[in-house]
Amino acid sequence: MTIHANTAVSCCFATEKFRSKIRCINLATCVLFLAVKDRRLLFHVHGRKFYLAPPRRPGGPYYIRFEPPSSQRRRVRVVHRSLRTNVIAAAKARAKLIIEPILNGQWETAEKLKSRSGYATIGELLERYQAGARDRPNTVRNNSSALRLIVRTVHAADPDKQR
Repeated sequence: MTIHANTAVSCCFATEKFRSKIRCINLATCVLFLAVKDRRLLFHVHGRKFYLAPPRRPGGPYYIRFEPPSSQRRRVRVVHRSLRTNVIAAAKARAKLIIEPILNGQWETAEKLKSRSGYATIGELLERYQAGARDRPNTVRNNSSALRLIVRTVHAADPDKQR
């Protein structure tokens, strides 16, 4: 295959991480490479363009990274949030839910949408164990005490609040 001067060639970038396209323009002696963002990751909020950041590892969740306008009352350089999904349409919807309150200056609403740990506390774990245990009551009590003692030894804090 021969590529002549002033011919543009598109090809996919080799790694899964970037998911962008590289456009190669060969101008006789000069070769120029331009990065083109993936159009599938583009969405609009209040007339502004935003792009989803691709997953860091294959199959991982998308995330959003953008700079809020400087007219906001909080000085934040970059907002970086996980969208907890690897489906583009769902990620765009979640990104809009995060971006709209920030652009409107409602940081409290945006903070509520942050990813939270889905882990149960030791107290919640022991409540479930005690509710569904088929062992004798003394065994259940001793097992609960042993787990609390282990957590207290490691963390030196209230074991029922540890995650």
